[in-house]
Parts: sequence; structure tokens; C-alpha cells
Amino acid sequence: MDPGLVYDLTTTDYLNFLCGLGYNSTQLAEFSSYSCPSKPPRIKDLNYPSITIPDLSSSTKVTRVVKNVGSPGTYAVGVIEPRGISVTVSPVNLTFDEVGEEKKFEVTLKKKMKEGESSAERPLSISLPNNINHPSPPLPLSLPSLLLYNR
Repeated sequence: MDPGLVYDLTTTDYLNFLCGLGYNSTQLAEFSSYSCPSKPPRIKDLNYPSITIPDLSSSTKVTRVVKNVGSPGTYAVGVIEPRGISVTVSPVNLTFDEVGEEKKFEVTLKKKMKEGESSAERPLSISLPNNINHPSPPLPLSLPSLLLYNR
């Protein structure tokens, strides 16, 4: 199986995420001698295929880092926007020359719906299909319902 790209996370990344959710060092002491950072990270900053934005009031930007664990190749970004939300991804192409190489991309989400409208009717879909046909299952996101997958 060739997953192509992965979001490489460590235990510390997950513990920082829990701090961002409101857990404290005492509660997390069962895991290790870990201490929450003085400024907890924002939930949206977890380097995960999921993008969680508790309250999109105007616009926000998230950065993700992916690691190539497959063959070298170029991944072109495709976006299907949910109704009422503008989505911009930069860069639109990620080229990997070797296994283990990491690349960043930014996703900017901007609210354009009116009060009372819902974006749930058409979820966000961001795809990074590569030049080799190795589909992988969808990975769920939330805003309230986003979808990111690598085909």
C-alpha cells in the first residue's frame, strides 16, 4: 500500500492539542512528565488532515505539513467549496522529489454566508491527487462537515 502523503504527528503534538482543548498538565500527567505550553496551541493548528474551526466568524488560515512516503511526484490541489465559505489553498501544486520530503500548504477559509445560512449542504472537499493512481479513503474534517482526501 502506498499512501503517498501523510501528516506526521508525534505524541507531543497530540498532547499540545489536548492542552488547546482545555486539559491541563495535571490531567495529562498520566501520559508522561509533559507540561502544557504557557500559551496553549489553537485547535485548528494540529497538523492533521482534519481542519476544526470552532467558530468561523470571518476568515482564518491554517497551515498543514505533509510528508511524502511514496514515489516522487506532483500533487495538484482541487477544492470544492461548501456553500457560504470561500476556500483558497496555496500553493496549488506540491512536488516531491524524494521519499521523506516535507511540504507545507495553507488553507484560507473565509465566511461569505449570511446569518442563519448553513454550509452543511455541500461539504468542503480538498483533494491532493497524485500522478499515480493510488486512491485512499476519505478523511473526515469538520466545519461543520469538511472532507479531505488523497486520490
